[in-house]
Amino acid sequence: IMELPPGLNDEQKTLSIKEINASMPQLLKESNEWTCQIAREHPQLVPFIALDPSILTASEMESHIKEMADRGARGVKMHPVLQNIYMHDERMLRVWETARELGFSIIAHSGPSKGDPQYAEPDAFSQILTALPGLPIVLAHMGGGGAWRQCLDIAQAFPDACFDLCEIIEWCGAPNAPTTQELAKLILDVGYERVLFGSDFPWYDIEHTKELVLELPILAKEQKEAILGANAVRILGI
Repeated sequence: IMELPPGLNDEQKTLSIKEINASMPQLLKESNEWTCQIAREHPQLVPFIALDPSILTASEMESHIKEMADRGARGVKMHPVLQNIYMHDERMLRVWETARELGFSIIAHSGPSKGDPQYAEPDAFSQILTALPGLPIVLAHMGGGGAWRQCLDIAQAFPDACFDLCEIIEWCGAPNAPTTQELAKLILDVGYERVLFGSDFPWYDIEHTKELVLELPILAKEQKEAILGANAVRILGI
């Protein structure tokens, strides 16, 4: 996060903001390059890169995603709420087509925001899933509290939609969140083979989340084991 120095007048603030904005494309690319470099040094990591149409043009993102694929990137992580975009934003469509050609997967935050527009509720993913069949899109948090009930309709309509259960499993029983019984039933209804573990690191302890998965009712041991690893290997192509 960049902060403006204290004591700037309006003209200086405008100039500083302009300079920060001008630096963002290079900073984004350098961050993705660093991510891929770290993954090369630690092969147990699978690098997913960041993209943002407010920072890079569509053609710049296309070129960059191809370059990062050559450096080992395997997918893209998006946060529609923080980035103020829908996944079907027209600036992203050519980029997602390129991602599909590269065999990438997309992981995107899903869940309600505090006010409209609702960029990331599961229902908001229907347009991109319709437009680009064959592109694996993982809806993180299974829609989160307040929107998790939308996941089943999305799963039934779109076979390329997948889910992860990080964060939501930590909040089972909270207001608007499912109980452990409801979450387990949702996993079975959407298809346990389409659900990934996820960590939401550093917000939650990975070992604790793993134990919560193992404690879920209804699911069989082999189904829980698939969620904890095998599903990611298949869905993410790693």
